[in-house]
Amino acid sequence: MLDQSKSEASRNIRALCGHCCNCWRALTDPISLERGIGPECLKHKVDAICALAAEGRQLEIIMVLTGMPADFVTAVLNEVTAS
Repeated sequence: MLDQSKSEASRNIRALCGHCCNCWRALTDPISLERGIGPECLKHKVDAICALAAEGRQLEIIMVLTGMPADFVTAVLNEVTAS
């Protein structure tokens, strides 16, 4: 565990807990369990990231306002710009 990044450790803890990190509902879907967040909350986070980016907010601000790690925010933004 010592050699894991904070993001990896956080993701592992969320997955082990079995509840959504955002709303605390029980997670049953394997993909949601792996992510640590349910599909509805994930959609809300992605929408918030896109809206904040459209406002011209910087990565660090988006991370703070959404509570999501840099790798997740970056992946969302990269996917949006690729499509």
